[in-house]
Amino acid sequence: MAISLNDKFDSAERHRAVVEHGQGLLVVEAGPGTGKTYSLLRKIESLIVIGVDPTEIYYITFVNSIVDAFKDDIRKPTEDGGLGADPDDLGIHISTLHSLAFKIVKVYSTELGLPEHLEVIDLSPKPQSLLSQVFVGDLFAYAKARNLVSNKKSFDKLLKALTESWRLHRPIPTDCEFLADATDTLCNTYEVCPWDKLVLHAIRAVEENGLPTWLQGAQHFLIDEYQDFNPSEQRLIELITEPSDSIIIVGDPDQSIYSGRSASPEGILNLLERPDAWTVSFVYCRRCPRKVVEAANNLLRFMDEDGYPQRELQAFKDDDGDFNIQSFKSCKAEIEAIAEALQSMDESEYKNVILLLPKRNVAEYYARKLSEVGVTCTIKSADTSAELREAILRLIVLHDQPFICRILLSHFPNIERKFREQVLVDLAANGTSLIDALTRAAEDHRWQKRLKDTLTDFRSVHNALTSDDVQSITTALDSLKTKVSENLVICLLNSDPKDSVRNRVESCVDATSDEDEDEDSDDTTTAVQVMTMHGSKGLSKELVIIPAFDEKLLPGGNSGERLQEVHRLVYVAVTRVKSHLLVTFPKTRAKGDPLNYPPRPQLSSYAQILTGLSGTPGK
Repeated sequence: MAISLNDKFDSAERHRAVVEHGQGLLVVEAGPGTGKTYSLLRKIESLIVIGVDPTEIYYITFVNSIVDAFKDDIRKPTEDGGLGADPDDLGIHISTLHSLAFKIVKVYSTELGLPEHLEVIDLSPKPQSLLSQVFVGDLFAYAKARNLVSNKKSFDKLLKALTESWRLHRPIPTDCEFLADATDTLCNTYEVCPWDKLVLHAIRAVEENGLPTWLQGAQHFLIDEYQDFNPSEQRLIELITEPSDSIIIVGDPDQSIYSGRSASPEGILNLLERPDAWTVSFVYCRRCPRKVVEAANNLLRFMDEDGYPQRELQAFKDDDGDFNIQSFKSCKAEIEAIAEALQSMDESEYKNVILLLPKRNVAEYYARKLSEVGVTCTIKSADTSAELREAILRLIVLHDQPFICRILLSHFPNIERKFREQVLVDLAANGTSLIDALTRAAEDHRWQKRLKDTLTDFRSVHNALTSDDVQSITTALDSLKTKVSENLVICLLNSDPKDSVRNRVESCVDATSDEDEDEDSDDTTTAVQVMTMHGSKGLSKELVIIPAFDEKLLPGGNSGERLQEVHRLVYVAVTRVKSHLLVTFPKTRAKGDPLNYPPRPQLSSYAQILTGLSGTPGK
């Protein structure tokens, strides 16, 4: 059983347990807004004060947005709780675990039998990024051409089971073995690696070869958002932290919302039981006003009566704040009321507002409707044009990375499905270049002239982009309608070949950013952020609006473990609030509304739970 430090420190001063921690493992169960970032900053500060080399400090978290937020917190003046310094200048290592895994794999690429320049993609049935969409589409086409799968539905099911086995660090299911082989074949052909397989490669690299030299100097690990990591990722964390002097792991089982990536609250709960660990619980909520803390505690009590007393949030703020649930006769009236509330504010305050929805298509609908009535909204989405641009810039540097060549090909129309399948099978069987496979396939008399003309255009553009000639490259970029300055091209061609390709591209883009700014781009500095509840992790805003609080969305017919996660998702959304929480609900919906389907709208039963009344979602 772990040793609890809760009795040693007053609940309002438990950040001292982090600051004073010496050797060994400290597990911090930190509720929302309870000061985990503040405690980690103070820990870094204390280490530097006693003479620890900042390069020995590693902060690792789950997503890039939290990496960026943590760096921003370090840059804040000391009077605002920051360190008043640039983290890169200090030398502290701050990254996602996947970024760290990529660096480990790159060091041991030869031992692992992997190419030097890997493109990493998200292998899932419904990927968001362009690169991932192209790869998954080609994998399905390749599997279907070899009669391994009969339709997309069966392919998606097998792909989900395959990636889940990687994430859970378990053997591949027997019925997925053929798809695993096909995936490996196409990955080798394209020199691509799925993010989840990358973690497994990193585990194998460390188990067989030990830590890379640059990682052996890490003595102080700060692991954040531990509840979001899956078992494979947790195993990699165990391996890289094992030799270090001090490990601080921070998480909250009540904020685990990534079961789609096999994350589970059990990971942090198991750590809290380790006999070699010290533990401390943060419960003093400094973010949310009293009424929101009460609503969050009502939800905690519903989720887990046995564990609730230990995790109960205590309000730090004296003000009550606002927590309102409002119903409207229609979605139109709901939109107008939200718009009226926002338009009564100064637009400079919009940066302190977010609208949270549980599904992306519903978030996009509300963003569009609010924009129609005069409220400027922004919603984060995959920018395929930006992805294509970045891929082309890497191609200029690399010349022959197979998958980036394939991404370039996706820019050209008139590529028939059967032709693509023939090229894929040829590529996988012969291991030749994409250009050679396309040339051989184009010699087939069955293909129409327009296809062969398209392939001629593709080869011409590809040859220009990989020519090292500035004028030829800029002409090819113009033909692709890709905005890149001549100075950026010159910078890329003159960049240090010893540096990583991504660093070369990023540094050149940064160096010429003023020239490449899109003058027609929308100014989103005075826009209201609309996002999914999942995307709000790590954020806190003065005003949080949760529209469409409908039973068909929350809980949305979910049951079992998925229903438990929806409970946590609502908990995360509610606790983003610094001052005001507004929950809205329309009694009717109109044509074109993504929620305009039976049954009729009904206020989510979470409303009763949050207000302290009875209610049981999913019943």
